[in-house]
Amino acid sequence: QYMKQKMSEEKITFDFETVEQYMKRAAIGSGYMEKPCLNPLNPSCPNTAPNKNSTQPPDVGAILSGGCYGYAAKHMHWPEELIVGGAKRNRSGHLRKAQALQSVVQLMTEKEMFDQWQDNYKVHHLGWTQEKAAEVLNAWQRNFSREVEQLLRKQSRIAANYDIYVFSSAALDDILAKFSHPSAVSIVIGVAVTVLYAFCTLLRWRDPVRGQSSVGVAGVLLMCFSTAAGLGLSALLGIVFNAASTQVVPFLALGLGVDHIFMLTAAYAESNRREQTKLILKKVGPSILFGACSTAGSFFAAAFIPVPALKVFCLQAAIVMCSNLAAALLVFPAMISLDLRRRTAGRADIFCCCFPVWKERPKVAPPPALPVNSNHGGRGGRHPKGCNNRLPLPAQNPLLEQRGGNLESIHSLPSFSLASFAFDHYTPFLMRSWVKFL
Repeated sequence: QYMKQKMSEEKITFDFETVEQYMKRAAIGSGYMEKPCLNPLNPSCPNTAPNKNSTQPPDVGAILSGGCYGYAAKHMHWPEELIVGGAKRNRSGHLRKAQALQSVVQLMTEKEMFDQWQDNYKVHHLGWTQEKAAEVLNAWQRNFSREVEQLLRKQSRIAANYDIYVFSSAALDDILAKFSHPSAVSIVIGVAVTVLYAFCTLLRWRDPVRGQSSVGVAGVLLMCFSTAAGLGLSALLGIVFNAASTQVVPFLALGLGVDHIFMLTAAYAESNRREQTKLILKKVGPSILFGACSTAGSFFAAAFIPVPALKVFCLQAAIVMCSNLAAALLVFPAMISLDLRRRTAGRADIFCCCFPVWKERPKVAPPPALPVNSNHGGRGGRHPKGCNNRLPLPAQNPLLEQRGGNLESIHSLPSFSLASFAFDHYTPFLMRSWVKFL
């Protein structure tokens, strides 16, 4: 009404009735002119404010309860959750205290900005497009965040009393772009720790010929290259990378691939020199194949989830699993064959080309067994009837025989290895009766 009156006084020919109808439909009345002021004594506080020149501060909790309405009350309603956070209420549900206050600055969209500046001469030399408008909006948001940070540095009193944070869509894009790039330092540290673990656990100090540290380290490096090959194949297929695929997939694939390497290496350690690589694959190859296929199949099935980030993660993980499986069953057996030649030649596990041939300790032959039926020098020697001259045979227990045959290899284990800990402490603990019962 005030605006209509002013325009009528200036005798402007305009269809005021149509404008008034549109304003009534949007519930546009006095706008913010009748809203309470936070500081009633401020000269900028309008005279139509309900608390003008009041000495009592406004009840902000009561005003914000249920949200606030803008100047177009029918269409502009700000929810309470969008304004305050950490709210505490009284018994009637009204706000009593809040720990955070949020202020929103709404910008126009890139299309709106493109349409507004399309006919302006200032942007004719820029090749004005919607992409240019989006770049301008992102630059404004970054400059706004920078200005607020500089203001907080200058106003140390405000920064000491309040925690002020600036967040925008451009800041979110910057965070996603930052974490979408893989960290070379973290990948190198993860690979180095895995290589060191494989080297220490597969090393044999007392029996360097039967050690598997070199083939274990080669297998870990092979899994690193196969993981990189799987990610490269994903890029060739057009699968985009995100924070999950660059920060999680490499380490997940490396861990699952090293598991295949350790299974093959354990079977290789239990074999003798006469066993070929095909016998080692016959022992553990089906387990590795079925386990990897089930894992890759699970990731492929999860790729149907209608979440873009999760779908990309599952597809890349499945492709990398297939790449690791192919490397473990096709390339790593060739490394085992080369190491089997080294073991057959009797060379040490570490620097096999530098150290001379390792001479094994000669095995002491057991004393000859006494004859069962002895006639004490007489062909016609007789024995009393009913007397059993057969010596008792040892109990044929395969577990005892296996344990007795492996005593030499057990004594060759280092005192700090996991194998010695499992043999000396963990296995006897599991063999106790009360542990089996539990």
